[in-house]
Amino acid sequence: MIKIFKKNRFLFIIGLLGFILIFTNLGNRYITGDEALTTTISKNIIDYGYPAARYDESGPLIIAKSGAYTEINGKDYYTWNSWLEYYLPVIPLKLFGLNEFALRLFFAVFGFLSIFLFYLLSKKITHNIRIVQISTLLLTLSVPFILHVRQIRWYSLVIFGSIWLLWSYLTFLDKRKAGSLHLILSTVFLFYSNFFILVAVVFCLAIHFFFLKHYKTNWKRLILPTIISFCLTFPWIVFTGQISSKGEYVGFSFTKFILNLVIINYYIFIFIFPLFLGLLFFFFKKKSLLKEFRNKNYLLILIFIIGYVFFLSLKMDGLPGIRYLLILIPPLSLVSGFIIYKIKEKNKFIAYALIILLIGTNFLHLFPFFFLKGFTNNINSDLITDYEKEHFIDNSLKVRYFFFDYLYEISHDYDSSDELIINYLQKYGSPEDTFIASDFPQPILLYTNMKMVDFNSSKVDWIVVRGFKVREDKTQRFIDDLKQNIDLSRYKTIIIDSLEERWAEAPDPANHRFETNKNGKIIIYHLKE
Repeated sequence: MIKIFKKNRFLFIIGLLGFILIFTNLGNRYITGDEALTTTISKNIIDYGYPAARYDESGPLIIAKSGAYTEINGKDYYTWNSWLEYYLPVIPLKLFGLNEFALRLFFAVFGFLSIFLFYLLSKKITHNIRIVQISTLLLTLSVPFILHVRQIRWYSLVIFGSIWLLWSYLTFLDKRKAGSLHLILSTVFLFYSNFFILVAVVFCLAIHFFFLKHYKTNWKRLILPTIISFCLTFPWIVFTGQISSKGEYVGFSFTKFILNLVIINYYIFIFIFPLFLGLLFFFFKKKSLLKEFRNKNYLLILIFIIGYVFFLSLKMDGLPGIRYLLILIPPLSLVSGFIIYKIKEKNKFIAYALIILLIGTNFLHLFPFFFLKGFTNNINSDLITDYEKEHFIDNSLKVRYFFFDYLYEISHDYDSSDELIINYLQKYGSPEDTFIASDFPQPILLYTNMKMVDFNSSKVDWIVVRGFKVREDKTQRFIDDLKQNIDLSRYKTIIIDSLEERWAEAPDPANHRFETNKNGKIIIYHLKE
């Protein structure tokens, strides 16, 4: 046992670190935001036998947006994403009910396993154990990585699936016996985690396959895995109507392409890979990364990063948030590990200082971008709202100590605005009551079992008004409708002190709240007896 520990000492230590960081206090936060959406659909699977797109089979749509649902045999199926993330919580939901720890557990496990799978992938790519260790350490202690894999969402699944597919691809090229099987399994797994991301990853692998002429010796071997993977995925595409999406996911608009490209690089350099690190590498080595990455497996990483950024820039439906860049955290951790190791050959002190700075603060990420703070003040208000400027630009350009903030989060209790609202409704309301909410009704539905109605209802027991700093336009429309349709003199007014920012519960580190903040107000109206 001692010999095994000594031989694999790094893996034991990194595994212990990862376990503590990912699983500690996992069930402390209430299920809110997108997690509540996933859980709602999982609950629908239990109640109706399929991922229903409505709150109940005849109720309002969960997301009333084109492409979010497909009518099949008279039933509305939720088809915005692949279905693995909705089926994973079904067993814990059925066994333990609305238990936050149990519902997040499977997703956290995939995040935890991603660390070890990344270690294996890194060894296959670099063969330099020091680079592998530095890279794995950076991934394990990455706060964006940790925050996302603790969510009841597809985030940990695509991180695990993309690493698995890259490893399977290299194993296949090495002509290992299990290569084809892993290629099939990882492809199918990633497809049912997020089909858009699978297409993007396959696009990158295809570039590598043809650019390095692997097709000359491997194309016949690839036929069977391709056919089997196709047979295991294409029926779902046909069944859910994705085949007729008519380019809603990917297309080309020059303006949209440039906007996506700017946003993608913004997120990469601000949260994942500091541009300053690349500049330091050039200063110490007097070489570009492209010249240094002449090894074919290193080229796979570069092609993967560049190809994925290009493909994601073609995304037409919505903006590419940081969640779509999660699969770049592992390969960019490897690039960071490579750079730090090369700098370490010249100066150990600087290399160790870089590791500490990368883990402990975002200073290196922000260093080249401080000038943007002044620039955002002059942005045309038609292009970006004050809320977006504050929460998606200004918040990102603050020097933060995310890792220490996160340590505070997992060692303290956290009260979200949803938790405070739900606790009040559970204490003074009943499941037979009805409610209207200006935003985020899913958590209230999940925890209270109250019925959600609209302003046309003959009786509304509870009205929850939130969002003064969430979505001002939507909240104002809600208040206008409220005043027009409801006689508020019949209601008692309750004020709850709580921060109500839209993204406070999101895993985006710029807006994620690591500690309870009650500097805000939420209004609840309760119908008088």
